[in-house]
Amino acid sequence: AEGIPKTATANIDFDYLEKRLMEDVNKRIKLLYLIPTFQNPLGTSLTLEERKTVYALAKKYDVVIIEDDPYGELQYTGEVTPRIKSLDEDGRVIYVGSFSKILAPSTRMGFMIASSEILEKVIVLKQVADSHTNNYWQWVLLGFIKDYDFEGHVAFLKDYYGQKFQLMVDKLNEIPSEYIDFVVPTGGYFINCQLKEGVDIDAFYQYLADRHVVVIQGNVMSVDHVGFEDNFRLNFTRPSTEDIEKGIEVIKEALIAAKKQSIII
Repeated sequence: AEGIPKTATANIDFDYLEKRLMEDVNKRIKLLYLIPTFQNPLGTSLTLEERKTVYALAKKYDVVIIEDDPYGELQYTGEVTPRIKSLDEDGRVIYVGSFSKILAPSTRMGFMIASSEILEKVIVLKQVADSHTNNYWQWVLLGFIKDYDFEGHVAFLKDYYGQKFQLMVDKLNEIPSEYIDFVVPTGGYFINCQLKEGVDIDAFYQYLADRHVVVIQGNVMSVDHVGFEDNFRLNFTRPSTEDIEKGIEVIKEALIAAKKQSIII
């Protein structure tokens, strides 16, 4: 797997992507894996034009796109952007979703929309991997969709998570910009933050660890596992509002302490 970089003005460096596809004379690149809507960990979303561009490149160089959309239903602000699958004219987009984010966290149940040719092969691979999908959760999910207000449940989650999302954004905005930058998404589960120059990275993470505040470091989320030491991801859906307030306050303290540490060194 190879990550596709982004640029200062675009979510995908399309010049880099096309160069890699053009150089692939042996056709070893078979597919592009994307989370176009509320990407994990950045929280960013591809614009409609970017979605059209990536689909056109996939078509030009004959590769398949996996459009992973586990967070797409959870949009809190802004307009809904059409999915890449809606642009698909020749069955090269595999659309994948999940119920673990919109039914319950323990619902390890997903779904796939793809051409019959692709689905036939995937079904065989699925049977080889684990025989079949969990029957219990399939029945639970079917019952919930048929007998309860599933759309109402999703609307409740959007309101519930949306309030936590706004609280975390508000608390992060209270941190002086000299310490941190962060991306404000329009939906999803996460907010990505970047430490400003002058903040001692090791001192920052150690301060958090000593006070039992957990963040996901950027290297963990990177394909190459290096180069993103100054990034970290926050989740606003799981913690309570009280824990969000306490956690962001500790992060603020850690940033101030780590900045002083850097100056002392």
